[in-house]
Amino acid sequence: TAIAEKMQQLGYTYTAEPGMHHQILDRPKARLEMHLELAGMPQGAARQPVEAFLADIYDRSVYRDLGAGQFRAPCDAHHAVVLLLHMQHHMMEQGMGLRHLIDWACYVNQTAEDAFWQQELLPALEKTGLKRFASVMTKTAAMYLQTACPQWAAQVEEDLCRAVMGDILTGGHFGKKDAERARSSHMLPDWEKEKQESRWKRLYASLKKTVLKQRPELKGRPVALFFRMAGKAIRYVWLFLQGKRPNLVKAATYVQQRKSVYERLELFKVK
Repeated sequence: TAIAEKMQQLGYTYTAEPGMHHQILDRPKARLEMHLELAGMPQGAARQPVEAFLADIYDRSVYRDLGAGQFRAPCDAHHAVVLLLHMQHHMMEQGMGLRHLIDWACYVNQTAEDAFWQQELLPALEKTGLKRFASVMTKTAAMYLQTACPQWAAQVEEDLCRAVMGDILTGGHFGKKDAERARSSHMLPDWEKEKQESRWKRLYASLKKTVLKQRPELKGRPVALFFRMAGKAIRYVWLFLQGKRPNLVKAATYVQQRKSVYERLELFKVK
């Protein structure tokens, strides 16, 4: 891209091959991550209503002033969806941090009484299947951070909020992350597509996705893809035996625990 070329002229270099979702360029004491799409964008049929709502995100953007200068940011309604997508992305992967919940709590506390919630945002959250997730995060923040809890979130079950906070606090953001728990994300269901595969089938799908991300030219070449996947699996086992990779059997024990919480969030489920 033109931006990447410009940054390379300024001394930045790629630390890895450009990926499907973002590009990373580094130089001493600086890192630039250029995302090609918002983190947490769903796939399949769930993607269309989210894209439709965010289609005019640039046209409706506003300038914010931090004192040192201005920057362009999404409008308040779009900002909410960006935050929610980012939060669920982290939760379904290695784990959502308390800082993500605090970001959402501050946002709700500042905007809860604004008219755009009823006029635009809540209907949009219904259409994108994010209202339940937004309600749970809002009620959880109200319980533990003493922030605002609007009527639309007040009826969320308190035991689910406690489970969500437990999930956040065991996600490894207060020290070294639990490698087995982090690796268990590869065995969780594909929530956007509401698949019900076994954890090991999901692990196979994750391995395939990883290989294709690294070697996209193998798409449509099943034999070459199989051998590449087999090689990667063998390398993983070898490194595990040396204590350099997490134990997948232990990781599997986290799957049901996490799944029992995440299923109740009804992510991207439009009623």
